Amino acid sequence: MLDPAAGIEAYFEALAEYPRLFEPRRYRRLVLDRARLVSYAREHGVALGLTFSNDYVLVLVDLVEVGEGPATIVHPYFRIVSRGQLLGGHNVVVVATVADPKLGNVGDIVMVEQERHALGRLMLELPRGFAEPGIGLEANALKELEEETGCLGAEPRLHIVHASVVGRRERSPEIREVITRTLLMPADMIWSKILSREIKDSYTLEAIGIWSRLSTHSTSR
Repeated sequence: MLDPAAGIEAYFEALAEYPRLFEPRRYRRLVLDRARLVSYAREHGVALGLTFSNDYVLVLVDLVEVGEGPATIVHPYFRIVSRGQLLGGHNVVVVATVADPKLGNVGDIVMVEQERHALGRLMLELPRGFAEPGIGLEANALKELEEETGCLGAEPRLHIVHASVVGRRERSPEIREVITRTLLMPADMIWSKILSREIKDSYTLEAIGIWSRLSTHSTSR
C-alpha cells in the first residue's frame, strides 16, 4: 500500500516553485507544517500533498483549517491547478462561426465530438484547450481551433474568444485527444441540443450563453 504521505515532499517543492498557490486564506487556512501533514495523512490514511501532476495540471490535496478555537475543523480539500495558467497562459473556449460560404452555411458554429475520459463517452462541445505559456489568449484560441478542427480562424475577439472561420486544412489534434468528427451547426440547433441535454459540457454551455448575449446586444444597437 502506498504511503499516504508520499506526495508531501513534492507539495513543498510546489510551494517553493509556485508560492502564490499557497498564499494565506481567510476562511480555509492551509496547514503548511510538514510534520503535521505527515501525521494526519498516516493517521487517517488520506493522501495529502501533490498527489498527481502531468504536462497540464497539478492535483493538490491540502489540509485546511476552518473555524477558530475549539470549534476548528481540520480536513483535506483537493484542487486542480492548470500548469499553463501558473506560467501565464490562458485556458480557452472558442466560438468559431463560418465566414466563407464555400466552407458551409455562414454563421454556423464549429463543434467537435470527442470522447471525454472522465465520462467514458462522446461529448458534443466547442473546441477548447489548456493554456500554453508564451502564447496570448487570442493566438492560443486560434491554435486550438486549427489543431482540433482544421478550421482557420481570423479576427479573434475578447470576452469569450470568437473567431470567423475563413479556411480549412487537415486537423492535427494532440495524440491524447480522441476527436471523432467536426460539425457545423446553426445556433438554434445548438440551443435545441442544450435544452434536450445532448450538449452538457459546462465550458460549452457558458461560452454559448455569453456569445449569444453579446451577439444579441450587438445586433440590437
